[in-house]
Amino acid sequence: MLPRACGWIRNACIDIAVLAPMVASGGTVYWNMNDLTTPTSNAVSNLTVSPLSQGNTTTVGGTTNSVSSGYTFLLNSATTTASGSFNLTFSAKTGALVTGSSSYMAVTLTPAAGYSGTVNAIGFGARSTGGGPTTLSLRSSLDGYAADVASFSPSITSNWAYFTNSFVNPVQFSSSSPLTLRLYGSGGSSANSGNWRIDDLQLDVVVVPEPAAIVLGMLAVAGATIVARRAGVVDSIDGARIVVRATNEDGTTRGVDIYRLRKFMRSNQSTCINQRPLVKVGDAVQVGDIIADGPSTELGELALGRNALCAF
Repeated sequence: MLPRACGWIRNACIDIAVLAPMVASGGTVYWNMNDLTTPTSNAVSNLTVSPLSQGNTTTVGGTTNSVSSGYTFLLNSATTTASGSFNLTFSAKTGALVTGSSSYMAVTLTPAAGYSGTVNAIGFGARSTGGGPTTLSLRSSLDGYAADVASFSPSITSNWAYFTNSFVNPVQFSSSSPLTLRLYGSGGSSANSGNWRIDDLQLDVVVVPEPAAIVLGMLAVAGATIVARRAGVVDSIDGARIVVRATNEDGTTRGVDIYRLRKFMRSNQSTCINQRPLVKVGDAVQVGDIIADGPSTELGELALGRNALCAF
């Protein structure tokens, strides 16, 4: 029996048979720096990851000097110690951040045709010497590396530490607009060899099918999306829930509605069930608005890929 997605399209339901179905995939891309040409592990399907590269530094590549130590981090939900082998080594430039001349590490992410992606978080171990960078700035190609996606302040004590950041505004990209992330080091006072090192880099990435060129309209697909039950204003958002402060027509408050997100759950078909907020804090929502995407939807529209065979 065909899976059914029902929408009010001329008072009809449609039957959809999908050949080679396109499904969402999410997880961690991780490097222990033993090999810069390919990730140590990549749990994300339909994603091409470039080799790690470096810019504006005379010291390049991985070395086994000053190996990472003294920190733990979560890798695929498991507590992991510093890999303690190779690390990415820089002779970082001195002075304030200048995107054209400051030292950086870079990686490019490209989803397969018909998919788009989101980077939600980053984690990495870092070490700065006495003259090394005092500020680490993550920037993206989406705005020409103009603004920080996240920033970090390493101590310049030559001690390793692990840094993480879950982005307030996740970085989105597509097959037609691949994403390059650069982690800049700046604020140092001496461009000595090995004044900045990176190890155990990981990115939290989700890749989802894009909607077809001709779409069927807004569908609350089998409960995959989250729909606002009452009108109100988005009060808070985190990785687990959306809180909407319900309001009357005169603007008075009448309680809150809490919508819990399903994150990286396994479906019966061993695909990824993951819901992503479509709203921001302060957004006004109306009854029936789709406030979170689910698997195989994008902006509330059915997104089974671009090679679906449909029959009415």
